Amino acid sequence: MALPNPGVGPEKFLLPAVFTLSELYESYCTHLKKCVSDVSILITDKKSDKPVSWGKVYEHWKTNYSTYCNVWGQRDGCCEKCCLKTQEIKDCKNDPNKLELLTKELEEHRNLATTARKTYNEHRINTAKEDGKVVISLDFAENLMVPHLSNIPSTFYFRTKRKIDIFGICNEEITENGSIQLNYVIDEPFKIEKGANAVISMFDHYLANYVEKGKSLVIYADNCCAQNKNQYFIGYLCYLVKILKQYNEIELYFMVVGHTKFSPDSHFGNLKTRFSKAKCQSIVDLLGEEGIIHKSATNNKALPYKDPLTLKKNFEWKDWKGFLPSKFNNCTNIGKWHVVKIQSFGLNISVAKSLGEPFEEYKIMKGELMIDENEQPSILEPKGLGEPRKEELEYFEQFVDSEHKLFIKDTY
Repeated sequence: MALPNPGVGPEKFLLPAVFTLSELYESYCTHLKKCVSDVSILITDKKSDKPVSWGKVYEHWKTNYSTYCNVWGQRDGCCEKCCLKTQEIKDCKNDPNKLELLTKELEEHRNLATTARKTYNEHRINTAKEDGKVVISLDFAENLMVPHLSNIPSTFYFRTKRKIDIFGICNEEITENGSIQLNYVIDEPFKIEKGANAVISMFDHYLANYVEKGKSLVIYADNCCAQNKNQYFIGYLCYLVKILKQYNEIELYFMVVGHTKFSPDSHFGNLKTRFSKAKCQSIVDLLGEEGIIHKSATNNKALPYKDPLTLKKNFEWKDWKGFLPSKFNNCTNIGKWHVVKIQSFGLNISVAKSLGEPFEEYKIMKGELMIDENEQPSILEPKGLGEPRKEELEYFEQFVDSEHKLFIKDTY
């Protein structure tokens, strides 16, 4: 039985991954031999009772079925809830009541994901073109490990290479080269905890330098509580709108769990593909016009925390978690929020548990605060590399060129 493709829509169907067209043809030939007495019900060559050739079957498939029915190959990153519910449905075929309940739950979940995807595409394609509106999406990529060489010694698999974090912030407005993403590149010595302070610090730098004040923002993020979906990030957005009055309104959307593929993942995919085929001896090979990040796609830009060649620091880590709680209340039941709307007036924000549900008012501010606009959170300094880690990284120095050795084991 063909299944609806959750990534494309109900108009395209996927056959099980174990199914192949060649296996179908073999099954057809075998079945034809067993049913010679009633070949009229089978597709056969008009000149004989022999099976039609493989070439004709393949041509017929490509012409009539391939546009809406494909074989579902193995995939990773699938929605856990969809996988579990699908398996539960298979396991309870003898219980009609439970089967109906599980089918309904799965359908509701997929409908919610479909609605969220349509809303995201509407914002990405149409809202981003409107005057006064800016649509932004943000996410972390997987760590890059350097050095990444063409010939990898077997001993590399037993050691931990230097880790480089990538945090992407994508302006969803479609240009000639598509949406443009700025990738913040954080070398291992300059990392802080991958949490709210890190995300807000980079996002604050992005808004200050790349987004005009006075606009209305639409922001998309995943459901990671440590990084995006927390009281500090929402408090920071309220700080921009309600206290500093830098933006007219902010709408924050959290993608449905398990269905979080969006523009940053596309940019990360281009980067990962380029990186996998390239020789990257250190962070230096990632940066600049000739660097791997920009070469992966013209709309992929890179900004390091500290430039390894000029030693210029491009932004600071700030203690937003210590700065914001005195001004804003905790966000109770934030895990159930999927849409947050922040306006410049009043002490409340509007929250909804899912798209299509009515908004509820939530008091976010502790009161009317008179705050000095020059007041800023304190600066956080990264801890750098400890001596044991430097000794571990020293092993990799011998495999890179002399101009890259400094960026393998040391803090520049």
